[in-house]
Amino acid sequence: MLTVFSLTLRQLTGVRRQVILLLFAAAPVGMAILVRYLTDDYTNQIIGLFDLLLVAAVLPLVVAILATTALGDDVEDRTLSFILLRPVARWQIVAAKYLAVVILGLAPLVVFGVVMAGVAFAQDIGSVSNYDEVIRPILGVLTGLVVGVLAYSAVFMWLGLISSQALGLAIVYVVVWEGFAAGIFDGIRYLSIRSYSLITMSEVGGESLTAIGDVGATAIQLQFVFGGAATVMIVFLALTLIQLRNMDVP
Repeated sequence: MLTVFSLTLRQLTGVRRQVILLLFAAAPVGMAILVRYLTDDYTNQIIGLFDLLLVAAVLPLVVAILATTALGDDVEDRTLSFILLRPVARWQIVAAKYLAVVILGLAPLVVFGVVMAGVAFAQDIGSVSNYDEVIRPILGVLTGLVVGVLAYSAVFMWLGLISSQALGLAIVYVVVWEGFAAGIFDGIRYLSIRSYSLITMSEVGGESLTAIGDVGATAIQLQFVFGGAATVMIVFLALTLIQLRNMDVP
């Protein structure tokens, strides 16, 4: 399992891919800094960027770039058979790949997400004048990102295994389901990873991030959010494992 994990880390940490991921993850911070210095009501506007830019676009895109290639590249390159021939259980292969995706996805998102929260809630960049009003929102952002990465990683890893056009399908899913459908039909928000992430930020982050919850479904309890995200993760990891066991690999 450790060998598969280390191989996946090397596979996903190519220079070109990492530069693209860092640029995507850094984009919300750049926007937040501009908003802070160009507007008076910068806190509320940056809170809006958490949804419209960080959670709605950057989070799923960063995870999709990593997760769809974790197994997808092995299928395309016909190297999956070499991995399957190793004396490693199928579930350990899935677990190792998933863990690598989660770690590499969280790293840039957490760093830039925390910096973005600091820009929004610290009175002066580099100083914290009110510990409670700064640290709790940062924890909210951190927790919300973790929930989103865990769920999206499972979904997109499965897509990468079943389709050679997984990245395109992932983008369509994010736009149509997470963006359009979940934004119009309240019931779909109960099955939306974006809503899970936003409501986690709102509930954990306290009053400073209450407005973020308005974008999701505020009636959803935090326990349901965690349960829903865990269900998505377990179901799609199970589907990935089943697909891997049933594949005819040359």
